Amino acid sequence: MYFKIPINIGYANVSSLVKFICKDPNFMSSEETTYSYPFDNPEELDRFLENMNSFPIQVNVCFKITDIEGNVYNKEQPVYAYFDIGKISDNDKEYIDYSITGGMSTSSIFPNDIQEIEGLKEYIEEQFLINKNSTQPK
Repeated sequence: MYFKIPINIGYANVSSLVKFICKDPNFMSSEETTYSYPFDNPEELDRFLENMNSFPIQVNVCFKITDIEGNVYNKEQPVYAYFDIGKISDNDKEYIDYSITGGMSTSSIFPNDIQEIEGLKEYIEEQFLINKNSTQPK
């Protein structure tokens, strides 16, 4: 059996994510924490998003089941978490941003191609330039 669960809490725009990273002074300041991806580096943020789009990571979902007699069972299910990243266009079909939506699947075989998302790296770099310039004192 295979199932795929989109996390239907909405999506995040890449532009909003970069703005948050650039403007929140505490974002990368957790003490004694090792980051595999320094998200305040445009190249590394692109690499992380591209990897999560192509290679789901295994996580365990833990939940409790209560039967009709009141017995409680703890269950753990391994699933694969991923991002779906797509282009957002306006009414004129021009691409104006990228959306990031999370999801989970019971299969490690993933339908997203292992290829670079066209234009994402350049868009992230552009957003970092816009946001870093707007946070510097004049």
